[in-house]
Amino acid sequence: MIIPHRVELLYPVWPITNFVITGLCGVAFVGSLAGFDRFLEGIVLESWNPLELLFSSLLHAGLLHLLLNMVFLWVFGNAICAKFGNIKYLGIFFGGALFLAAIHLLFDGRPAVGASGAIYTVLGIFVALYPVNRIHSFYWFISIWGSTGIKAYWLIGFWFATDVYGVVSGSESGVAFWAHIGGFVFGIVFGLLALKNDWLEMSHHDNETLLDILAQRKV
Repeated sequence: MIIPHRVELLYPVWPITNFVITGLCGVAFVGSLAGFDRFLEGIVLESWNPLELLFSSLLHAGLLHLLLNMVFLWVFGNAICAKFGNIKYLGIFFGGALFLAAIHLLFDGRPAVGASGAIYTVLGIFVALYPVNRIHSFYWFISIWGSTGIKAYWLIGFWFATDVYGVVSGSESGVAFWAHIGGFVFGIVFGLLALKNDWLEMSHHDNETLLDILAQRKV
């Protein structure tokens, strides 16, 4: 298993919106433990109800599900929120959640909860903006463990490949693979459009973007 804990980049603004979203996920989980299940069940993704499409991303099926998603949201969401700004990030997160909920309903259809669809949108954007930045991660396999830095396109590409394998193999693990795949593709496309149309400002301190790499290959 590989768990990210830090990315190498500068934060131009405080990612307050991502702090709030992370907190809302925690509040929703505590609410489920405190007996508000009847209310929260109304936003589990099961249909095309707008409340389900938008807010099922704040619910999680258990403590481990919550913790893993919040680690990824903290590491990558803070970075993207800081780069785009707090207002734009709000649209990115819930726009990604809305789009991925639709993808899940179209290709899977089982009841679903969790922020992973929106998180994969963030991961796709991260690859578009910072493909060669290193992601520092903890890893362990049986009795082997440690920490290492891996370039974003390798590590995130590996996670994406595992989701593709999950779809191809017909895995019944309960993971929303289609939401992950759709979110990643949506994120990369959005990130490339943002770079091409100057929807954000890249610093001279930043490494080359995916758009830079693609442009170099065309020359």
